[in-house]
Amino acid sequence: MSVPPEPNRRIEELLKAYAEQRRKAAGESLQMSERTRNLLLRAAVRASVARQAAEQTPSWHDRLLNLWPRLAVGVGVAAAVLVVAVMMQSGGKKPRSLAELAEMEPKVTPIAAIAPVPEPPPAAAQTSRPKPTALAA
Repeated sequence: MSVPPEPNRRIEELLKAYAEQRRKAAGESLQMSERTRNLLLRAAVRASVARQAAEQTPSWHDRLLNLWPRLAVGVGVAAAVLVVAVMMQSGGKKPRSLAELAEMEPKVTPIAAIAPVPEPPPAAAQTSRPKPTALAA
């Protein structure tokens, strides 16, 4: 099976003929003035520069992705500063004297005043235990 080198040769000929017909119908006035040409060129350059600037400007999503590491570091530093400030605030109290600490100590009543301590039972019979002796060698 061989493929013909140009299968749609007929359609190409029709397109070329139609293009030639359109050129003849338009006439020779296809040339534009120099002023119009410069105006269109400047507009094309402006559009191209604007498109390139838009491509280089990051979107809000890209900015957010680039922002989170900075935000995380900032929150960490703020937390560390807060911890240090709290530690310095609580550690800055001056130590109290023993007299002040004694005044703050609650008054405690002895346990013996609340419930009498039972006396040990009398020694009924003393058991005699043999005294350990040194083993003879």
